[in-house]
Amino acid sequence: MPPREHTTSIPSAVYLLALSLFAMGSAEFLMGGILPMIASDLQISLPKAGTLISAFAVGALIGAPPFAILAMRWPQRATLLASQAAFIAATVLSLLALGYWPIVFARFAMGLAYACFWAVAASTAVQLAPPDRHARALSIVVSGLTVAMVLGGPVGTFISEVTGWRGGFWAVAAVTAVAAVAGWLVLPRQAPDD
Repeated sequence: MPPREHTTSIPSAVYLLALSLFAMGSAEFLMGGILPMIASDLQISLPKAGTLISAFAVGALIGAPPFAILAMRWPQRATLLASQAAFIAATVLSLLALGYWPIVFARFAMGLAYACFWAVAASTAVQLAPPDRHARALSIVVSGLTVAMVLGGPVGTFISEVTGWRGGFWAVAAVTAVAAVAGWLVLPRQAPDD
């Protein structure tokens, strides 16, 4: 009797989704380590600089529920790329902006794009994995955010201390762009049905 075929491996696309979540999540955690530099550069108080963290968080909070629902009808691969492109564009705008309010609005847009990506990446990872590996695939994607908290934030802070506060965010944008291109090439046009 021939052995039964059973695929239990996690597709490489799931790891790319985790990498993307790591890069985008690093933008959330990086900000806390460089607030004094931002406050000094923009000539604002430290509490006012802290609202840049809140702007990202509010964007993610507001964006998560509707994007989780709306994205169920959107093509996953295109939605993932579009949300990454929007995140990169908003990040670049925040880095080129000279005033406080344009950076606040750009950070809010970054949070929205991050929420959209997060919602679609989670469901895509589950659909890509074999049925007995759904939980593992989801945990791999979520681990990208954990690594962002433990490693991405501190490394981004170090980069910013060496290059100026914008340097860490340029690194975030670059890693997100690499992950977006790789994801576009590796992700199937449509995630397989369970």
